[in-house]
Amino acid sequence: SEAKPDVVAPGVVVASRSAASFLPNSGQDLTQVVYGGRYVAQAGTSVAAPHVAGTVALMLGEGYTHPDSIGKNSSALRIANRLRQTARGDTFTGTVPNNIWGAGKLDVRAALAPVMGLRFTGPKRNTVFPRHWGQASVISDSTTLNSSLDKVVVVLATDGCTFADTVMTLTNLGVNRSYTFLFKTPAATSRARLLAYGVKGTRTVEVLSDGPFEFAFPTVTGTEDVTPLRRLTLHSSSPNPFNPETLIRFETASESVVGLRIFSVDGRVVRTLLHQVLPGGTYEVRWDGRTDRGELAASGVFFCELSAEGKRLHSKMTLLR
Repeated sequence: SEAKPDVVAPGVVVASRSAASFLPNSGQDLTQVVYGGRYVAQAGTSVAAPHVAGTVALMLGEGYTHPDSIGKNSSALRIANRLRQTARGDTFTGTVPNNIWGAGKLDVRAALAPVMGLRFTGPKRNTVFPRHWGQASVISDSTTLNSSLDKVVVVLATDGCTFADTVMTLTNLGVNRSYTFLFKTPAATSRARLLAYGVKGTRTVEVLSDGPFEFAFPTVTGTEDVTPLRRLTLHSSSPNPFNPETLIRFETASESVVGLRIFSVDGRVVRTLLHQVLPGGTYEVRWDGRTDRGELAASGVFFCELSAEGKRLHSKMTLLR
Protein backbone atom coordinates (compact mmCIF):
# COMPACT_ATOMS: atom_id res chain seq x y z
CA SER A 1 0.00 0.00 0.00
CA GLU A 2 1.03 3.64 -0.46
CA ALA A 3 2.94 5.40 2.28
CA LYS A 4 0.78 7.73 4.35
CA PRO A 5 0.75 10.67 4.75
CA ASP A 6 1.60 11.79 1.20
CA VAL A 7 3.92 14.61 2.29
CA VAL A 8 4.56 16.46 5.55
CA ALA A 9 4.50 20.25 5.64
CA PRO A 10 6.87 22.15 7.96
CA GLY A 11 3.81 23.35 9.87
CA VAL A 12 5.31 26.57 11.16
CA VAL A 13 3.91 29.99 10.27
CA VAL A 14 4.03 33.48 11.72
CA ALA A 15 0.65 34.98 12.67
CA SER A 16 -0.58 38.16 14.36
CA ARG A 17 -0.73 37.96 18.16
CA SER A 18 -4.18 38.15 19.64
CA ALA A 19 -4.97 40.82 22.23
CA ALA A 20 -5.46 38.13 24.89
CA SER A 21 -1.93 36.83 24.40
CA PHE A 22 -0.57 40.09 25.83
CA LEU A 23 -2.18 39.48 29.24
CA PRO A 24 0.08 38.29 32.11
CA ASN A 25 -1.86 35.02 32.61
CA SER A 26 -2.26 34.21 28.90
CA GLY A 27 0.33 31.44 28.96
CA GLN A 28 1.92 32.89 25.83
CA ASP A 29 5.39 31.39 25.21
CA LEU A 30 7.40 34.58 24.88
CA THR A 31 10.22 32.72 23.12
CA GLN A 32 7.89 32.38 20.14
CA VAL A 33 7.09 36.11 19.92
CA VAL A 34 8.74 37.79 16.92
CA TYR A 35 8.72 41.03 14.90
CA GLY A 36 8.50 43.65 17.63
CA GLY A 37 6.12 41.69 19.80
CA ARG A 38 3.18 41.85 17.37
CA TYR A 39 3.55 38.40 15.82
CA VAL A 40 4.02 34.89 17.10
CA ALA A 41 5.31 31.65 15.54
CA GLN A 42 2.71 28.89 15.48
CA ALA A 43 3.16 25.22 14.68
CA GLY A 44 1.09 22.08 14.20
CA THR A 45 -1.20 20.32 11.72
CA SER A 46 -3.65 23.24 11.75
CA VAL A 47 -1.07 25.39 9.96
CA ALA A 48 0.48 22.55 7.91
CA ALA A 49 -2.72 22.24 5.85
CA PRO A 50 -2.76 25.91 4.69
CA HIS A 51 0.97 25.62 4.00
CA VAL A 52 0.24 22.89 1.43
CA ALA A 53 -2.85 24.72 0.15
CA GLY A 54 -0.83 27.88 -0.41
CA THR A 55 1.79 25.95 -2.35
CA VAL A 56 -0.88 24.38 -4.57
CA ALA A 57 -2.42 27.82 -5.13
CA LEU A 58 0.94 29.14 -6.34
CA MET A 59 1.28 26.17 -8.69
CA LEU A 60 -2.17 26.81 -10.13
CA GLY A 61 -1.87 30.58 -10.31
CA GLU A 62 -1.72 32.32 -13.67
CA GLY A 63 1.04 34.54 -12.35
CA TYR A 64 3.37 31.61 -11.68
CA THR A 65 6.82 32.14 -13.24
CA HIS A 66 6.57 28.98 -15.34
CA PRO A 67 2.83 28.66 -16.13
CA ASP A 68 3.47 26.13 -18.90
CA SER A 69 5.02 23.67 -16.51
CA ILE A 70 2.44 23.77 -13.72
CA GLY A 71 -0.65 25.83 -14.46
CA LYS A 72 -4.37 26.28 -14.02
CA ASN A 73 -5.17 23.24 -16.20
CA SER A 74 -3.08 20.89 -14.08
CA SER A 75 -4.82 17.86 -12.62
CA ALA A 76 -4.90 17.20 -8.87
CA LEU A 77 -2.96 13.96 -9.41
CA ARG A 78 -0.23 15.75 -11.36
CA ILE A 79 0.21 18.37 -8.65
CA ALA A 80 0.23 15.70 -5.92
CA ASN A 81 2.90 13.78 -7.83
CA ARG A 82 4.95 16.97 -8.16
CA LEU A 83 4.80 17.57 -4.40
CA ARG A 84 5.87 13.97 -3.72
CA GLN A 85 8.72 14.08 -6.25
CA THR A 86 10.19 17.29 -4.82
CA ALA A 87 9.70 16.48 -1.10
CA ARG A 88 12.97 16.28 0.84
CA GLY A 89 14.32 14.01 3.53
CA ASP A 90 16.59 14.92 6.44
CA THR A 91 17.93 13.48 9.71
CA PHE A 92 14.44 13.58 11.22
CA THR A 93 12.64 11.80 8.40
CA GLY A 94 15.29 9.18 7.73
CA THR A 95 14.93 7.31 4.45
CA VAL A 96 11.73 8.32 2.66
CA PRO A 97 9.10 7.37 1.69
CA ASN A 98 7.90 5.85 4.95
CA ASN A 99 4.62 5.67 6.87
CA ILE A 100 5.50 8.50 9.25
CA TRP A 101 6.85 11.19 6.89
CA GLY A 102 5.31 9.97 3.62
CA ALA A 103 7.41 11.17 0.65
CA GLY A 104 9.20 13.60 2.94
CA LYS A 105 8.91 17.25 3.91
CA LEU A 106 7.29 19.75 1.56
CA ASP A 107 9.92 21.72 -0.37
CA VAL A 108 8.08 24.71 -1.85
CA ARG A 109 11.09 26.09 -3.74
CA ALA A 110 11.70 22.76 -5.47
CA ALA A 111 8.00 22.25 -6.22
CA LEU A 112 7.83 25.61 -8.00
CA ALA A 113 11.04 25.11 -10.00
CA PRO A 114 10.75 24.66 -13.78
CA VAL A 115 9.59 21.17 -14.69
CA MET A 116 8.99 19.27 -17.90
CA GLY A 117 6.88 21.69 -19.92
CA LEU A 118 4.23 21.10 -22.55
CA ARG A 119 1.53 23.43 -23.84
CA PHE A 120 -0.83 24.06 -26.73
CA THR A 121 -0.30 27.22 -28.76
CA GLY A 122 -3.40 26.46 -30.85
CA PRO A 123 -6.25 26.14 -31.46
CA LYS A 124 -7.37 29.09 -29.39
CA ARG A 125 -10.69 29.15 -27.55
CA ASN A 126 -13.72 29.51 -29.89
CA THR A 127 -11.71 28.76 -33.05
CA VAL A 128 -14.09 27.54 -35.79
CA PHE A 129 -12.95 24.91 -38.32
CA PRO A 130 -15.31 24.85 -41.34
CA ARG A 131 -14.43 21.25 -42.32
CA HIS A 132 -13.55 17.89 -40.78
CA TRP A 133 -9.85 18.77 -40.55
CA GLY A 134 -8.49 20.89 -37.73
CA GLN A 135 -5.02 22.23 -37.01
CA ALA A 136 -3.27 22.28 -33.64
CA SER A 137 0.17 23.20 -32.32
CA VAL A 138 1.95 21.92 -29.23
CA ILE A 139 5.28 23.07 -27.83
CA SER A 140 7.73 21.51 -25.38
CA ASP A 141 9.60 24.26 -23.54
CA SER A 142 11.10 22.84 -20.38
CA THR A 143 14.25 24.50 -19.06
CA THR A 144 15.33 21.35 -17.20
CA LEU A 145 14.71 18.59 -19.75
CA ASN A 146 18.00 18.12 -21.62
CA SER A 147 16.81 15.71 -24.31
CA SER A 148 13.73 15.21 -26.42
CA LEU A 149 10.49 13.73 -25.12
CA ASP A 150 9.98 10.05 -25.93
CA LYS A 151 6.54 10.83 -27.32
CA VAL A 152 3.54 13.13 -27.11
CA VAL A 153 0.05 11.67 -27.46
CA VAL A 154 -2.84 13.97 -28.42
CA VAL A 155 -6.43 12.94 -27.65
CA LEU A 156 -9.64 14.60 -28.85
CA ALA A 157 -12.89 15.15 -26.95
CA THR A 158 -15.93 16.18 -29.00
CA ASP A 159 -18.07 16.79 -25.88
CA GLY A 160 -15.49 18.88 -24.03
CA CYS A 161 -14.60 16.28 -21.42
CA THR A 162 -14.55 12.66 -22.71
CA PHE A 163 -11.11 12.17 -24.22
CA ALA A 164 -11.49 8.96 -26.19
CA ASP A 165 -10.07 9.45 -29.70
CA THR A 166 -6.28 9.52 -30.09
CA VAL A 167 -5.67 11.81 -33.04
CA MET A 168 -1.87 11.88 -33.13
CA THR A 169 1.23 10.36 -31.54
CA LEU A 170 4.31 12.53 -31.95
CA THR A 171 7.83 11.19 -31.37
CA ASN A 172 11.19 12.88 -30.83
CA LEU A 173 9.62 16.20 -29.90
CA GLY A 174 12.73 18.17 -29.00
CA VAL A 175 13.31 20.59 -26.16
CA ASN A 176 11.93 24.06 -26.89
CA ARG A 177 10.30 22.60 -29.99
CA SER A 178 6.95 23.50 -31.49
CA TYR A 179 5.03 21.02 -33.61
CA THR A 180 1.95 21.66 -35.75
CA PHE A 181 -0.29 18.83 -36.92
CA LEU A 182 -3.60 18.24 -38.66
CA PHE A 183 -6.29 16.05 -37.17
CA LYS A 184 -9.74 14.91 -38.21
CA THR A 185 -13.04 14.74 -36.34
CA PRO A 186 -16.01 12.58 -37.37
CA ALA A 187 -18.68 14.95 -36.09
CA ALA A 188 -19.64 18.61 -36.05
CA THR A 189 -19.35 19.99 -32.53
CA SER A 190 -19.00 23.26 -30.65
CA ARG A 191 -17.36 21.52 -27.66
CA ALA A 192 -14.15 20.12 -29.12
CA ARG A 193 -11.06 20.08 -26.92
CA LEU A 194 -7.63 18.44 -27.01
CA LEU A 195 -5.59 16.76 -24.29
CA ALA A 196 -1.87 16.12 -24.77
CA TYR A 197 0.46 14.17 -22.55
CA GLY A 198 4.20 13.96 -22.96
CA VAL A 199 6.27 10.97 -21.85
CA LYS A 200 9.94 10.96 -20.86
CA GLY A 201 10.98 7.66 -19.32
CA THR A 202 8.70 7.18 -16.31
CA ARG A 203 7.75 10.87 -16.17
CA THR A 204 4.64 12.30 -17.78
CA VAL A 205 3.20 15.76 -18.19
CA GLU A 206 -0.28 16.63 -19.44
CA VAL A 207 -2.00 19.77 -20.69
CA LEU A 208 -5.39 20.78 -22.06
CA SER A 209 -5.94 22.99 -25.08
CA ASP A 210 -7.51 26.41 -24.63
CA GLY A 211 -11.04 25.32 -25.45
CA PRO A 212 -13.62 24.68 -26.42
CA PHE A 213 -13.32 25.13 -30.17
CA GLU A 214 -15.74 24.24 -32.95
CA PHE A 215 -16.14 22.14 -36.08
CA ALA A 216 -18.96 23.63 -38.19
CA PHE A 217 -19.48 21.75 -41.46
CA PRO A 218 -21.26 23.47 -44.35
CA THR A 219 -24.62 22.08 -45.43
CA VAL A 220 -24.33 19.69 -48.39
CA THR A 221 -26.30 21.06 -51.37
CA GLY A 222 -25.29 18.54 -54.02
CA THR A 223 -22.68 16.08 -55.22
CA GLU A 224 -20.26 16.01 -58.12
CA ASP A 225 -20.28 13.06 -60.48
CA VAL A 226 -16.59 13.43 -61.31
CA THR A 227 -13.90 13.90 -58.66
CA PRO A 228 -11.14 16.11 -60.08
CA LEU A 229 -7.69 14.53 -60.19
CA ARG A 230 -5.26 16.06 -57.74
CA ARG A 231 -1.53 16.47 -58.07
CA LEU A 232 1.09 17.59 -55.60
CA THR A 233 0.77 21.39 -55.48
CA LEU A 234 2.11 24.09 -53.18
CA HIS A 235 0.17 27.33 -53.56
CA SER A 236 1.55 30.77 -52.73
CA SER A 237 0.97 31.68 -49.11
CA SER A 238 -1.65 34.31 -48.35
CA PRO A 239 -1.22 37.06 -47.37
CA ASN A 240 2.28 37.62 -48.70
CA PRO A 241 3.99 39.78 -47.43
CA PHE A 242 2.43 39.03 -44.03
CA ASN A 243 2.35 40.07 -40.38
CA PRO A 244 1.78 38.35 -38.04
CA GLU A 245 0.65 35.13 -39.81
CA THR A 246 0.06 33.61 -43.21
CA LEU A 247 -1.91 30.66 -44.60
CA ILE A 248 -0.14 27.97 -46.62
CA ARG A 249 -2.38 25.87 -48.86
CA PHE A 250 -1.28 22.66 -50.57
CA GLU A 251 -2.67 19.56 -52.27
CA THR A 252 -1.48 15.95 -52.30
CA ALA A 253 -2.47 13.30 -54.82
CA SER A 254 -2.18 10.22 -52.59
CA GLU A 255 -1.44 9.15 -49.05
CA SER A 256 2.15 9.85 -48.07
CA VAL A 257 4.39 11.32 -45.41
CA VAL A 258 3.95 15.07 -45.76
CA GLY A 259 6.52 17.55 -44.50
CA LEU A 260 6.12 21.32 -44.43
CA ARG A 261 9.10 23.39 -43.28
CA ILE A 262 10.10 27.05 -43.24
CA PHE A 263 13.71 27.96 -44.10
CA SER A 264 15.66 31.19 -43.76
CA VAL A 265 17.59 32.54 -46.76
CA ASP A 266 20.82 30.97 -45.38
CA GLY A 267 19.24 27.50 -45.36
CA ARG A 268 18.51 27.13 -41.64
CA VAL A 269 15.26 25.40 -40.59
CA VAL A 270 13.18 28.06 -38.86
CA ARG A 271 10.01 26.07 -38.23
CA THR A 272 8.78 22.53 -38.90
CA LEU A 273 5.08 23.05 -39.47
CA LEU A 274 4.13 19.53 -40.40
CA HIS A 275 5.54 16.01 -40.60
CA GLN A 276 2.93 13.27 -40.65
CA VAL A 277 1.12 10.79 -42.88
CA LEU A 278 -1.85 12.39 -44.66
CA PRO A 279 -4.29 10.99 -47.24
CA GLY A 280 -4.54 12.70 -50.61
CA GLY A 281 -6.45 15.96 -50.29
CA THR A 282 -6.35 19.73 -49.94
CA TYR A 283 -4.94 21.22 -46.75
CA GLU A 284 -4.29 24.58 -45.13
CA VAL A 285 -1.60 25.22 -42.52
CA ARG A 286 -1.17 28.53 -40.75
CA TRP A 287 2.29 29.86 -39.86
CA ASP A 288 2.24 32.37 -37.01
CA GLY A 289 5.71 33.76 -37.78
CA ARG A 290 7.33 31.93 -34.88
CA THR A 291 10.35 29.63 -34.76
CA ASP A 292 10.49 26.08 -33.45
CA ARG A 293 11.47 27.59 -30.09
CA GLY A 294 8.28 29.64 -30.00
CA GLU A 295 10.15 32.92 -30.59
CA LEU A 296 9.08 35.59 -33.08
CA ALA A 297 11.04 35.30 -36.32
CA ALA A 298 12.70 38.50 -37.51
CA SER A 299 11.56 40.35 -40.61
CA GLY A 300 12.89 38.92 -43.84
CA VAL A 301 12.44 36.53 -46.74
CA PHE A 302 11.65 32.88 -45.99
CA PHE A 303 11.20 29.76 -48.10
CA CYS A 304 8.44 27.20 -47.58
CA GLU A 305 9.25 23.59 -48.54
CA LEU A 306 6.57 20.96 -49.14
CA SER A 307 7.91 17.39 -49.27
CA ALA A 308 5.60 14.51 -50.25
CA GLU A 309 5.34 11.64 -52.72
CA GLY A 310 9.11 11.70 -53.24
CA LYS A 311 9.09 15.34 -54.39
CA ARG A 312 9.96 18.74 -52.93
CA LEU A 313 8.21 21.99 -53.84
CA HIS A 314 9.16 25.50 -52.71
CA SER A 315 7.58 28.92 -52.42
CA LYS A 316 8.84 32.26 -51.12
CA MET A 317 7.24 34.52 -48.51
CA THR A 318 8.14 37.76 -46.79
CA LEU A 319 7.58 38.58 -43.12
CA LEU A 320 7.32 42.28 -42.26
CA ARG A 321 7.40 43.18 -38.56
